[in-house]
Amino acid sequence: MPFIPLLFNIILAFNFIQKSNNKTQLTQSTQLTNLPQLPQSTPHAKITFHPDTTINKILILVNWRSIETNLGDVFKYVKDTEDNSHAYNDEHPFVYFNSRSGKEYLKMYEYEGSMVNEMSVFEVGVINNTSFPIRHPSRFRHFYTESGIRLGITKQMLFSIKGRGYKILKIKGVPCYHYEYTNKWFLQLKREVGYYAEYYFNKKGKLARFRFGFEYP
Repeated sequence: MPFIPLLFNIILAFNFIQKSNNKTQLTQSTQLTNLPQLPQSTPHAKITFHPDTTINKILILVNWRSIETNLGDVFKYVKDTEDNSHAYNDEHPFVYFNSRSGKEYLKMYEYEGSMVNEMSVFEVGVINNTSFPIRHPSRFRHFYTESGIRLGITKQMLFSIKGRGYKILKIKGVPCYHYEYTNKWFLQLKREVGYYAEYYFNKKGKLARFRFGFEYP
C-alpha cells in the first residue's frame, strides 16, 4: 500500500528537522554560555554615623574613673582654667595634654556642675606653634578614636567611616564638617541632651583637628 511508505518518509523528515533544530539550539546555547559575564552591580551601602565616645579606647566621655586611672587627678588643672576663663577665651573649663611626640594635643572639657574629672567633650589637634596654651605630658604616642579617626586622614577616609550626613558649618570663622547624633536610646543611656562631632581639615585636605562629645545642657 502506498500509504505506508509515504507515512514512513514523513516520520523520517520530521525527525531530521527536529534534530536540526536541537543542534541549532545547542549551538546558540553554547555561544551564549561562552560570552563574558558582566559584573553584578552592587549598590553602595549607606554608611550610618556612629558616635565615638573614647580616645585611645581607654579615655571615656563622662566617665571620671577612666580619666583618673589614665591621666590622674586633672581637676586642679581644670580649676585653673575655670578661675581664669577670661584669659583663655573659652566657654567651659578645660585641660590640655600632649602626646609623647609633642605634635598632638588632647583638650578635654568639663562642664560646670559635672562630677570632678568627668569630661564631656574631647578635642584632638595639631600643635603647630610654641605659644600653645599650658599643657601637660601624657604617655600616649597619638590620639585616636575607637572608629579609627585620627589626625592626618583625608576627607574621603572620614566619609568612609562616618558617612555623609554632615553639615558644613563655620565655627569661629573656620569651616568644619559637623555631625549630630540624635538617637534617643543612646542619649537616654548617657543621660545627655545631644551629641555632636566636628572635623576640621587643613589646606592639604588632611584632618588637622576634630572634636566630639555631648552638648551643654
